[in-house]
Amino acid sequence: MRSMRRLFARAAVGLQLTKTALAAGLSWWLAAALFSRARPYFAPLAAILTIQVTVAKSVSLGGQRILGVVGGIAVSFAVAHWLGVSAGSVALVVLTAMALAAALGLGPNAVTQAAITGLLVMALGTKASYAAARLVDTILGATVAVLVNALLVPPDATPAAMAAVAQLSRLIGQRLTDLPDPPGTGEPLADRLAAARATVAGAAESLRFAPLLAGRRRRLARIQRAEAVLVRLTWRVLDLEDTVRELESDDLRRFGQFDAVRAAMQEVLAQYGGFVGRPDRAAAARLCQASAALDREWSRAAQAPTHARASALLITAVANLTRMVPELTALQPARH
Repeated sequence: MRSMRRLFARAAVGLQLTKTALAAGLSWWLAAALFSRARPYFAPLAAILTIQVTVAKSVSLGGQRILGVVGGIAVSFAVAHWLGVSAGSVALVVLTAMALAAALGLGPNAVTQAAITGLLVMALGTKASYAAARLVDTILGATVAVLVNALLVPPDATPAAMAAVAQLSRLIGQRLTDLPDPPGTGEPLADRLAAARATVAGAAESLRFAPLLAGRRRRLARIQRAEAVLVRLTWRVLDLEDTVRELESDDLRRFGQFDAVRAAMQEVLAQYGGFVGRPDRAAAARLCQASAALDREWSRAAQAPTHARASALLITAVANLTRMVPELTALQPARH
């Protein structure tokens, strides 16, 4: 498994390098062909700096660089016109360009780009032709980078999100299996929940500005619904763990149905993890069967006489947990 992950990681890095090189070459060629410039190095430079892991990040970074170039040109022209070119005016251009970009909330990349552009315009010439060429090449390079990233094997993080949600579901079930032992070992459930939510957010970002991945949006919606259910379920399980820690072992033994309910809930979560990973009708049927078995066990537990303290704490916690089952089984099978 680890070797496969390393192989996929290397393939992803290789693909990103290939995209960057292709975007740089295309930007140079287009700038030279369209504007008859012998060395249009600003276009491939913008392409190299714009290519990111996702198309959305490329769009954001490309827009920041273009705005930074515009700001740097405007500030350098104004300062050069009134103060000329000197050490003091260069420092003023850098300071003003960065402050203006930061004040407009353009982000760190635009702030840096504004300063660099202002410095280069002051150093290499304040003629309008140079500034226009700088701006046009930046727009061209950023546009080529976004198009290459969007059209050449666009990154799709939905499989990783689907796996993360399924793993979270199985981990919740394992935590139920481990009760009443204290969950002091293993990965904290809250940490896995945070990691899964970050992975799902990354999957959503990977589909933005990616027309070739439009068909993945239905899958993403299903993953996001599953994530929302598991977020609430995680806190219910943590609440159950707290309740179990508060009870004595005799209380748990007197609530004889606890093991049966816990095992049934664990089976529901195991089937749910499989359903999220492969949402076909067979998986949906297994999930519904597990849910029905849990309903039967819970009905028996709710009717059985129990120790008073266990009734007040444990049954309440388990009831809160089992109320989540209709949400677990609400997702319908859908095509990938």
